[in-house]
Amino acid sequence: MSTAEPHASSSSSRRPWVSFALGAAIVVAVVGLFLLLRGGDDDPGSVVAGATGTTTARAQPVAVSPERLTALAQERKRPIYWVGPARGQTYELTETPDGSLYLRYLDAGSGIGDPRPNFLTVGTYPQAGAFKTATQASKRPGAQVEQLEDEGLAFASRSRPNSWYVAYPGSEELVEVFSPRPGRARELVRAGRVVPVPD
Repeated sequence: MSTAEPHASSSSSRRPWVSFALGAAIVVAVVGLFLLLRGGDDDPGSVVAGATGTTTARAQPVAVSPERLTALAQERKRPIYWVGPARGQTYELTETPDGSLYLRYLDAGSGIGDPRPNFLTVGTYPQAGAFKTATQASKRPGAQVEQLEDEGLAFASRSRPNSWYVAYPGSEELVEVFSPRPGRARELVRAGRVVPVPD
């Protein structure tokens, strides 16, 4: 597993277009989530209040270790979700001005700030009443639903099956798991892999 901080230092030598492309990729992701969560009547996400706000290119990705993730969660006094350790991959964290946290699992040879949407990503979004709105979303036409341990709930739209959303009773966080590999996000949700980083 590569979690060495030197990856992060490469950001200073990145060409300007890479930073711009990364910012644009995050904006696209946020817009996609916004559309999912405020979709039409047939979209199960249409009853969920927007989990994210406007993102800017100022959000800078950094390489982090599991220990650093734990420290950040303690500093923020809120959970940061992931799907556990992954050998041979680098963890990249981006924190946006609205408090959204994106943890990407980068493959070997992929640099911090890689603008491609080709990586497993876990998003932790501030969302008041996350479980209530997720419950409402799960009852809409077109929803795929998974009941989780600890009374958790996961759902996805059939039109966007690569992204699954998770919420737990009493939580103020909505969690998104995205995988470019069809079916992988649902597998991780079903297996109970979507958890806060350890204390």
